[in-house]
Amino acid sequence: MNSKSLLEAEHHVIDGGIATFRASLAGEEPKVSAMREASALLRRHIYAEEELVFPKLRAGNLAMAVFVMLRDHGALWEALDAIDAKLDAGSRAGLDEALDALVALLQKHNGKEEIVLYAELERALDPATAERLASFLRDGALPEGWVAAKAPGGAGTDGMFGGGFRPPFGRG
Repeated sequence: MNSKSLLEAEHHVIDGGIATFRASLAGEEPKVSAMREASALLRRHIYAEEELVFPKLRAGNLAMAVFVMLRDHGALWEALDAIDAKLDAGSRAGLDEALDALVALLQKHNGKEEIVLYAELERALDPATAERLASFLRDGALPEGWVAAKAPGGAGTDGMFGGGFRPPFGRG
């Protein structure tokens, strides 16, 4: 599988886990593990993109598209934090709304990402980076304490582009 296919496949697995959890809410015993697994996979997926993929795509005319994806990742991270807090508290209050918000963010984000950025992956990723990405997606783990660049506490919350990134046109 190429990098585009691997990342898109993870999108589907994440969506499936969220859908499984949401469907289980109608029953007596919600499948909290399905949501926990989807949340962990989405956080790991965001890490892979921000650390392995986005640095290669920031060149030229994709800098602003990467910036938008980083902002989306920050919003997704916050949505996951809100859902995790509800699960930790054993509370269903507001859970449907929190899931609605997460799903809406994901649908909007994934559509943009797959069309704009993933279309450029095979050109932008050198073979070594593509292999590192594939290996990480197979069995990599989110580093302890890592947070999306544009999430609260992330490395990229202090400036427009954050994370030490400077746009190619010299501002920032």
